[in-house]
Amino acid sequence: MNAKDVVATMWSELMTAKDPAVIKKWVDQNYRQHSPYVETGREGLERLVASLRDDYSYELIRIFSDDDLVVLHGIHRNWLNGVFTGGEAVVGIDMFRVANNQIQEHWDASVPVMRISASGRTQFDGPATIEHADRTEQSRNTGKAFVQTILTDKQYQRLPEFISAQGLSQHIPEIADGIASLEEALPASNKEYVVIRKVVAEGEFVAVQSEGKVNGQMHTFWDLFRIDSQEKITEQWQVAAVFPDVAPHVNGPF
Repeated sequence: MNAKDVVATMWSELMTAKDPAVIKKWVDQNYRQHSPYVETGREGLERLVASLRDDYSYELIRIFSDDDLVVLHGIHRNWLNGVFTGGEAVVGIDMFRVANNQIQEHWDASVPVMRISASGRTQFDGPATIEHADRTEQSRNTGKAFVQTILTDKQYQRLPEFISAQGLSQHIPEIADGIASLEEALPASNKEYVVIRKVVAEGEFVAVQSEGKVNGQMHTFWDLFRIDSQEKITEQWQVAAVFPDVAPHVNGPF
């Protein structure tokens, strides 16, 4: 099986069917956890499944893979009992590393689903299917360069180099569509990007995981982009989640 099939099957059997018996089948015995709310190892996953509410559900919006890494973008509804709720629904990005048909490692970030946005779009709507498999390397290069140049190095004057001439569909709740809104919002943002950690691309989609801070507190920033035929960004989603000072493991967020 390829990495995407392994993750999709594991996720369905474990998180949808809530069957902890599949953990030994799909999860390596040395499984390494980076989620700030789940203990490491197979045992942590077993306790996670046991803690899920009866009405918990997950809606997968996007899935794409890049060699041994697989990214899911979706909605968790009725999340953990008394641990992390974020309201009735959270939008999250989960990333898995796969080897030998088993999950080796997991990272995630989740934020509450917002009911109102400046663009009128949600944090997760928009195209979800890979239509241009030949654009993977272009997407990787554009997404990585944008995060480094604009978000990390703050060279905002170079924004026009990266944004599609057809316009930018924006899914960050506080930012409206278009380059002008991004030009206004970025200098005022309290998000401090420190370093890019992972870049995962397939077709016209690319997800960039970055280490950062908000008001001095460590955060994981996930920026998800759709790239057009001119190698420009035409759509943007984002999950920016705090990594707490105390976590149930010592693996860190990255």
